[in-house]
Amino acid sequence: MKIQEITSIGQMNFSFENHSFGAAAIAAKRIVNGEIVGFNVFERPNKNDSRELRYKTRFYFGLYEIDGTPAFRVSNCKDLDASGSHSLIASWNDAANDVVFIAARLSLFLTREGSDYFIEESNFIPA
Repeated sequence: MKIQEITSIGQMNFSFENHSFGAAAIAAKRIVNGEIVGFNVFERPNKNDSRELRYKTRFYFGLYEIDGTPAFRVSNCKDLDASGSHSLIASWNDAANDVVFIAARLSLFLTREGSDYFIEESNFIPA
């Protein structure tokens, strides 16, 4: 099953490590260690059926050096310098590579983008 084919929360694994704020905390630690982390974002389109999900998009997050200092960046691809990429915490901000600030900024960004979000590589249990 492809991630875009998921239509119900019954197909998802809601463990701490891959969903919501828990996933943001785990991802922040990985990002500070130099990894690029992907998240799949879903919406719940039907207010009468809270189990229904609709895949929205995928975002990638990581640290990108700008003039020798790290910036916390978001992109629609793994190239953090690609067109459309931008900094969520800029390189001139002392918190750009702080795990707590990254986790908070990740949570804020992803909550605004969708109803549910999961770390890319461990986000569902096949039906």
